[in-house]
Amino acid sequence: MPDNNQNPEDETNQIKELLEINKPTQSIESELRELLMIRSSLFAENGPCSGIPLEPFPEQYFVAQEFNETKNDLRETLAASFKELGFSPISAEDFMWTENILCKIAALIQGTPFGVYQLSTSQNRNVYLELGVAVGLHKPFVLVKDREAVPATIVRDIEYYQIDDYLSARHELGELLEKYITSIGRYPPRELSNRISMQNAVISHWESDSVDISITIARQLKSSGYNPIIIGKRDQKLEKYLISDVKIAAPQFAETRDEIFKAVKTSKFGVFHVDKPKSANNFLALGIAIGLNRPFLPIKHLRNEAPNDLNYLSPLVYSGFTNLEKNLRIRFPDWLSKLDNQES
Repeated sequence: MPDNNQNPEDETNQIKELLEINKPTQSIESELRELLMIRSSLFAENGPCSGIPLEPFPEQYFVAQEFNETKNDLRETLAASFKELGFSPISAEDFMWTENILCKIAALIQGTPFGVYQLSTSQNRNVYLELGVAVGLHKPFVLVKDREAVPATIVRDIEYYQIDDYLSARHELGELLEKYITSIGRYPPRELSNRISMQNAVISHWESDSVDISITIARQLKSSGYNPIIIGKRDQKLEKYLISDVKIAAPQFAETRDEIFKAVKTSKFGVFHVDKPKSANNFLALGIAIGLNRPFLPIKHLRNEAPNDLNYLSPLVYSGFTNLEKNLRIRFPDWLSKLDNQES
């Protein structure tokens, strides 16, 4: 928490240091250009975002928010709060690019020095996905929370600014920023080895997910020579069937943000649900995979839609666990073969 007796200029410099923007604009732009030179699979020549220009925005910050009737209120409040830092907001709707929305968003997250992410009452899946991308890219971020919102479990330990009303936020947020700024760069995962275990693959399983579906995926991975790692809270029933049905002696679970980051970063690939009704934790973890440039197989129940950010995907669709088992037997070997060809 900032010292009330602290010189305003010193406080501003401290906030800039936490956001990693305590340097000339030219230096920020140079660092952003270096990051943009490292093209992820999204922006590769044959990737889904190959047509999107990657440009630096050294004096702007990315805003991820729910698109509702108060979206302009939040954006104007943020603009007023960050004005003294010399930065202005930018979001995907500021551009008329025709490519898919995730491409625009990923380009802006990479091209800006930091971002502000709204934790809404609906746990907006697009925003959590975008926050995960920022985490995977080691980007500094600020979290702002709607008054009645309940954050997803794997970010509840992160400080956030609660917006009780926009007038208060307009006057207070700028003064309190130091407390609410966080960065994945200050977490141990940044120091992880880049070595990938070609035998490990993650499966995203959260509170409302079916054990039948996760066991079906785990069985397919195991039969294909991979060690499944479950992303999500340890589930006794799921653990029981991983041991008895999939024949995994000691099932692995990645529960915390750091454990999830490590599991995703060091596994060959992941299997993620892209159904909009799935847990916000699922989309945060998927965003981390995208930010870390890790391959993933998207799956979806035929009755559900994917969030707007993921409309570009062609997920493996299933109607039940027996249908999923059949579709995995047909599609998974081909998907894996294409993945191996890309890596070679």
